[in-house]
Amino acid sequence: MAAPLDDVKVIEVDSWMATPSARAILADLGADVIKVEPLDGDPARGFSRPAKLPPEIKDYDFQFDVDNRGKRSIAVDLGSPVGRDVVHRLIADADVFMCNLLIHRQERFGLDAATVTAMDKAPLRQRARENMIISTANRYPCGDGKWVVLNMPQDSAWPLLCRVIKRLDWLGDERFADIRCRFAHMPEIVAGIDEALGLFPTLSSPDIGDHRSVGIPMRFATADVGPRGPSPKLGDHTREVLAAAGMSDSEIDALLAHGAVRDNPGD
Repeated sequence: MAAPLDDVKVIEVDSWMATPSARAILADLGADVIKVEPLDGDPARGFSRPAKLPPEIKDYDFQFDVDNRGKRSIAVDLGSPVGRDVVHRLIADADVFMCNLLIHRQERFGLDAATVTAMDKAPLRQRARENMIISTANRYPCGDGKWVVLNMPQDSAWPLLCRVIKRLDWLGDERFADIRCRFAHMPEIVAGIDEALGLFPTLSSPDIGDHRSVGIPMRFATADVGPRGPSPKLGDHTREVLAAAGMSDSEIDALLAHGAVRDNPGD
């Protein structure tokens, strides 16, 4: 089933979390998102790894995965004229270009609006869901991308909610025995209800196997949307992207030898 942004090519030159996460949503919606990174990678790579994880997954950056899932990575030296030319060629063939570099850096690399064009209020006082007093008087995301607001403060609503989301095990759980207990364990309740309503899809990584990610709050009647895969390794798709842009193997080899681009270090 086709996704809403199938056949849309997005070139992103950005880093850290806020803007890359927006591009991840575009990838979830079917876009081919090509992440242009510096030769040493997005500084967010490896930045958010928790200190305490089982040995088999201790080196995996789950935050980076959430913000960059389903993309393709190409590593380019924007400081070199050859590297800038590579990115300009990619932009000229793209449908969307997105960049979060500071203006002076955009101008330095020829990625400012004028150059690229020539080539072709949120609520601040809303109480966090995990801090709500009553779990049955809270808001939750549904599997269809919409939100449901529960307003059943009476204690008798708890078993009804457990039955609806098929968490009968909670009825005998001492953590949730009464309103006071449930308030003390509200984060677990919110996470459990979110899971039951389809907010956390499972991705498969060649490094750590299956793991859960964060879904997007959108659903389409005629399309399947969601994460297409885990985040790419640095330069995972450099050769693939350049070949698709019309470069020959010898041209790509020359760029690699020149240091203007970088392939996956693991290759």
